[in-house]
This record gives sequence, structure tokens and C-alpha cells, in this order.
Amino acid sequence: MNNKTIRRRNMRRDRAVAGVVADMHGGQDLCLEYRPTGPCWFLSGGRQITAEVAHLVISRPTIESAGDSLFPDDAAPQTWRSTE
Repeated sequence: MNNKTIRRRNMRRDRAVAGVVADMHGGQDLCLEYRPTGPCWFLSGGRQITAEVAHLVISRPTIESAGDSLFPDDAAPQTWRSTE
């Protein structure tokens, strides 16, 4: 990949992250669901999110876990919300 391609890819990813964060500030939750094909990330409004974008979103300080998990001992939450 050349630098121009990498820059475009990063810009698309950053726009996707900003869109998800804006939707979450508007009241939607980011959810993780485990399916037979693997983990699936989506907003509570139904829009599917890539794992890369989801991980960038949940690393932001204004996004926090809702504290839910599939099993009581499980450290992996399945819902994230905006704190703003």
C-alpha cells in the first residue's frame, strides 16, 4: 500500500469512529453479540460496526461499559454507553 491509500483508509476509519461516537452521544448503545460466525458489533439502532471501529470507540474516555457480561465472572462487557 502506498501512503495515499493508507491516508484514505485512516480517514474513512476516523469518520466511521466519529459517526459512531456521535450516534452514541445521541443515545444509542454499542453492543457486542456472539454469533456462530464470531463476534458482531452493532449500534442499538441496528447499524453494524466493524471490530476495528468498535475497539477505537470503546477506548475513548467518554465511552464506558454498562457493566454487563454473558457470565458473572466474565470480564468482557457486551454493552457500552456514552457518558456525555
